[in-house]
Amino acid sequence: MSTRLYVSLAIGVSPFTGAAVGHWQACCLHFSEMVALVLSPFLILGFVVRFIPWFEKHTATRAVLSWGGLSLWCLGAPYSCLHALS
Repeated sequence: MSTRLYVSLAIGVSPFTGAAVGHWQACCLHFSEMVALVLSPFLILGFVVRFIPWFEKHTATRAVLSWGGLSLWCLGAPYSCLHALS
């Protein structure tokens, strides 16, 4: 696979963007894995909230928790890129 394809795939899984930018070096990959581990509860929250029946009645709360969780997960991209570019 080409580097461009790796970077395109890594942007979709946000915290691993830094590992792709750092050419998948061990230190960059380790840092991206650490960021993903810390932010994974927010990713899980973003998806699970959509399937809990209680939130069907509380759509505003569901939207805030879902989009908030997914947005926090996506904040891992610039954080991991800062490490890769340092």
